[in-house]
Amino acid sequence: MAELRINYPSEIYIAFQQSFYTIETFLKQVLFSGSPIYSPAEEAICHQLLTYHQEVGGSPKVSNLELSVLEFDAIYNKGKLKFSYDLIMEYSCSGLYTESSKQETLAFVIDPTLDVALLRFIDFSTRSTADEF
Repeated sequence: MAELRINYPSEIYIAFQQSFYTIETFLKQVLFSGSPIYSPAEEAICHQLLTYHQEVGGSPKVSNLELSVLEFDAIYNKGKLKFSYDLIMEYSCSGLYTESSKQETLAFVIDPTLDVALLRFIDFSTRSTADEF
C-alpha cells in the first residue's frame, strides 16, 4: 500500500473544525492548487495514479483530476475518497491517442497534531474490485 503524506497549514484545519469548510472543501484546499499549474501534492497524486496504468504501454497522462469524499468519520478523522480523472494514453510510434475516464477509491486520515493528510493508495498488485466498494 502506497502512502502519500501531504502537509497543510494549520489554519485550514482550524477553519474546517469551525465549520467554515466541509471535509471535501478542506481536502481540496490541501490537495489542489486551484490553478492550471499542478501543486507538488497534485503532482504526487498524479504520479501515484499513473502507477496503475504503467503496464498498459504508451505514455499515460492524467488530466481533469477531481475529488469527491465518499465517507468521513469526524471522531477518528478518517474516511474514503474518490479521484475521478481522464487517462490519456499516447503511443508515439503508432501515432495513436486514447482517452478514458477512470476512478480510484482510497482511504485517507487527517492528523491535526502533525498538520498532515495521509492518503493510502491501494497497492496495484494486490487491489481488486472489492476494494472499490
